[in-house]
Amino acid sequence: MTDKNKKKLLLYVTLFCSTIYILWRMFFTLPITYGSIPIIVGTILVLCEALTILETFTHFINSSHVKKLELPVIADQDFPTVDMLICTHDEDTELIFKTLSGCLSLKYPDRSKVKIHLCDDTDRDSMRQLAAKMGVNYHGFKGNQYAKAGNLNYALKRTKAELVAVLDADMIPTSNFLLETVPYFDVTKEIRDGDQRHFRRTQENQQEKPVGFVQTRQSFYNLDTFQKNLFLEDRITNEQDYFYREVNPSRMASGSAAFAGSNVVFSRVSLEAANGFATHSITEDLATSIEIESRGYRGIALDKELAHGLCPEDTPSLIKQRKRWSYGSAQSIITNQFFQSKLPFRAKFNYFISYLYWWTFFRRFVFIICPILFSVFGIVIADTSLLSLLIMWLPYYIFYSYSMKIMSDHTINTTLSAIQDTIQFPHMIVPIFYGTLQIPNNKFEVTSKARVGGNNSDFKLTWPFIILIGLSIWGVYNSIIKIVIDHHEGSIIVLFWLLYNLLALFNAVVYYRGRRLNPQEEMLAIEQNIKLADGKLTWQGRTTQMNDYKICFLSDQVLTPGVTVNMTLDYRDYHVKLEGKPVLIDQQHNVYEMSVDLEEFEMPAKMHFYQILYDRDHTLNRVVNLGYWTDIKVLLTNLFRKRAH
Repeated sequence: MTDKNKKKLLLYVTLFCSTIYILWRMFFTLPITYGSIPIIVGTILVLCEALTILETFTHFINSSHVKKLELPVIADQDFPTVDMLICTHDEDTELIFKTLSGCLSLKYPDRSKVKIHLCDDTDRDSMRQLAAKMGVNYHGFKGNQYAKAGNLNYALKRTKAELVAVLDADMIPTSNFLLETVPYFDVTKEIRDGDQRHFRRTQENQQEKPVGFVQTRQSFYNLDTFQKNLFLEDRITNEQDYFYREVNPSRMASGSAAFAGSNVVFSRVSLEAANGFATHSITEDLATSIEIESRGYRGIALDKELAHGLCPEDTPSLIKQRKRWSYGSAQSIITNQFFQSKLPFRAKFNYFISYLYWWTFFRRFVFIICPILFSVFGIVIADTSLLSLLIMWLPYYIFYSYSMKIMSDHTINTTLSAIQDTIQFPHMIVPIFYGTLQIPNNKFEVTSKARVGGNNSDFKLTWPFIILIGLSIWGVYNSIIKIVIDHHEGSIIVLFWLLYNLLALFNAVVYYRGRRLNPQEEMLAIEQNIKLADGKLTWQGRTTQMNDYKICFLSDQVLTPGVTVNMTLDYRDYHVKLEGKPVLIDQQHNVYEMSVDLEEFEMPAKMHFYQILYDRDHTLNRVVNLGYWTDIKVLLTNLFRKRAH
């Protein structure tokens, strides 16, 4: 049996068990004889379970129909013109410099067809000067009306290329970004018909909808707050990997792949058909996806790393970002405009499921509070026996947990999902209620891309978790008493969920306790040859780690600490000479591990060095290796470890 068939069999078995379980919960376990409060709480719990199953299986079914897209081959002369729009708001020049370096290093059959535009919605002199220094176009957008969408629309009116690429300020494109995206538009030439402009497409794709945009993964070269604060950088992936690697590509078949704000290429005609980037939502990316796809264009979502940027480094930035996404999702989808659009039903359904995802955090609160309500306050939440519960629930739970791991290609599992949702839920419940009720909240807050040093502790935010931990421990005590003294079988399952939730709650406390980690200590695991010279001798070494400030390498020759050493790096088309003063880190037999703090250097060496660092796949962990028992070990270590790296 092939892996694909095994996955389908697993999907069907899990779907069968889940359906049987949720129907049993709905029709045979509600506490209808215990009064109004138990009925209300029990019904809410069942609805939350049903929505969780619906959301998860929508992705499972989508992912079982994913077809790998082959990159079309087009002649060099048929590559169209491209405008690269880099959006900036308040980021510093060094960050923008890295992104522009990547754009200036893009490969393309005819580089004269690629125009780079720095789109600054605060019209800063520093950005204008940087654009002039690097030889790119500058568009200063005053007033910040409609935020990022307004900035992009301002630039659209001042550009004219056939394709439009969008990058956030921190997203450094790899040199093959355009070569790996542009051919999907299968453009041969532009045809004008009066005022209408469209593209002739290859004959074999005439039956397909024209491509409106090609979205690539958002990949990050720094640790996210979950990896960092929980000390799990070697056990979990970036929290956004599940969406970009699994969910978004799986939605192509339904016509609901989403534009995700950056690392994307549009056909200009699709943007013109949608009247530019959407301004009616604070999440212009989701709203623009809907507008383009409802007008007969299709979105392509690629699981390809073609640009790397910075995810939020501190909790306040993360919370602001997720609140905006949550509110904007409801603002874009819970509208008459969405339900009356010409999107196919399957696409509407998938977009609606993406809105339901933001209710995950309310559901997580329900899953935490219900065992407490029974064990501490005596509120019955389900009317069943232990044997019935085990027969109906246990197969569902086992297959569901295993399917989550397999169908997500090991980017997420139930333990990690529970921890991440628990950490966020106190901040995320209100925005989705506000968005659903369409309560105005048009304040736009840009996600900070500043590197955060020191201890990013937010311990004052732990009070909801400490209260819930106290109540859960009380519930554990009561459950044990009921099991041992009263022989109450049902309390065994309640005890299981109390202990399961306690793991996530304790992790939340560890998370908000923070971690002291200087950005200069975060290293990219890059191994390649390096030439070393101290004025007398020249020899080869091998790098182990690098970042913007430092290079670590192995050498069979010891360098004199504090004496300047010359270093030469060659990678692809990049060649750079650097200087620094070495420090001896360790010695194993005749191999020396050295570290060099880099001295200041200017263009073009600076551009080449940044390309050596970032024109490659990121070097962080890619597979989740975390379970309940392994996380208990990590958690106990984290509770008593120092916050320093």
